[in-house]
Amino acid sequence: MPLPTPTGVIQSRALLWCEGAHDFAFLRRMLGYLGVPERTVRVEVFEGKEMLPTYLTTLTLRPGFLDLVALGIVRDADEDASATVASVKFHLERNGLISPSAHGQVESGSCFDGRVRSVGIFIARDGVAPGALESLYLRAVGSGPLVACVRDFMRCVAPNTQHTLVAQLAKVEFHAWLATCPQPGILPGQAMDANYIDRDSPVFAPIRAFLQGLAEAAGQPDTPSS
Repeated sequence: MPLPTPTGVIQSRALLWCEGAHDFAFLRRMLGYLGVPERTVRVEVFEGKEMLPTYLTTLTLRPGFLDLVALGIVRDADEDASATVASVKFHLERNGLISPSAHGQVESGSCFDGRVRSVGIFIARDGVAPGALESLYLRAVGSGPLVACVRDFMRCVAPNTQHTLVAQLAKVEFHAWLATCPQPGILPGQAMDANYIDRDSPVFAPIRAFLQGLAEAAGQPDTPSS
């Protein structure tokens, strides 16, 4: 089944945009764990950071936009979290939307059409350090002999690969760890379903709070606390 992209009729009160399939699988499940239905927050994939400006420009043209009350954007920090935050804020402002003051915040205000909407940005892993959502998964896995073996593997292969960026290496390391699980090759979200990753880990508290804030902005105030 193709992943939903930021196109077509908007039929939810809020949208949550992410970069790719793995992020989609994780975020859909985390919203489900929090009891947030798709009619409240729909997750869509903007297919890479280069496409985000285009989808923000066309968002206002989508049928149902006038009834949209909240938008959340989740992006990997890659090598520079501050630059990523600034980039997302710039494109939001360029399209007449609210630009939250900081990573992890969902804030409300008047948009270009005079309607009040809430907008939030979450830059993985924490809005400060370089990395990606996979950096959070690795922290949630914790430590132990198997993790130590994977890190030994990373030290062995790193000099012989072209993966020089922090975010790329985090993805490689996490998938190397996943490959040791009883069901290798599953998506990160499925790894939570299989209890390979603790979905209640304190590591996920900031992104859970972000998702709760987005759901509350969309009009679902009874989401469970983190």
